[in-house]
Amino acid sequence: MKVLVTGSEGFIGKNMTAFLGRQPFWQVDGYDWHPKDWPDVRDYDWVVHLGAVADQTETDVEKVMVQNYDFSCYLFYECNRHGVNLQYASSSTVYGNTNKRRI
Repeated sequence: MKVLVTGSEGFIGKNMTAFLGRQPFWQVDGYDWHPKDWPDVRDYDWVVHLGAVADQTETDVEKVMVQNYDFSCYLFYECNRHGVNLQYASSSTVYGNTNKRRI
């Protein structure tokens, strides 16, 4: 099994890459964001997409759109086109009422 983990330098990505890398007969590669070098997914069985701009104070809307939306769409279409399984996860932020007093 050959797996690509995006966001492999983040907390969840590092742990996922390490866990999957311990599985017998699995080859696991990590990918961390680079604006001009998006991964070629053709040689993989699975892509686990964990990478994103998670900083809620980020003010560069273009950066967030390219890294979070455009890149995710790219992975979806490329995986679909080449018959690669895609596992998408988003777990960095929980939204809710931000006006409540924190204790």
